[in-house]
Amino acid sequence: MASQKLTGTVQTGLQEGAYYMNQDGYRKPLAEKLGFTPFTGTLNLRVNKNQLKQFIAHAQAIPIPGFQTSERGFGPIQCYRVKINQEIGGALLLPDRTTHKNVAEVIARENLRKTLSLKDGDTVSLELAK
Repeated sequence: MASQKLTGTVQTGLQEGAYYMNQDGYRKPLAEKLGFTPFTGTLNLRVNKNQLKQFIAHAQAIPIPGFQTSERGFGPIQCYRVKINQEIGGALLLPDRTTHKNVAEVIARENLRKTLSLKDGDTVSLELAK
């Protein structure tokens, strides 16, 4: 299979990624299944929806189940291992329930904005990883 790539433009999100990444119901299975504890936040990339569909069409999804707390329910997430800008291992997260339109959320062990010196409007490339 040829290397699949997806590019997106960095944008500031709703600042909710840290909230979700701090939930043990997500943190623990993400760490177990991905092999790293994710930084408490997500990098939001504006992407073309059709390109996103093509990008994940032949990829192996890593399912993270939803869970319930005393306050609320949290929906399942489909994860895909990616290499970010050809240098950092991470994962593309596609929550079953989201308010985002044409946005891909990316996680890694490190703060991607700081590590890659990213600002809104910068282009980031994702490549499927094994």
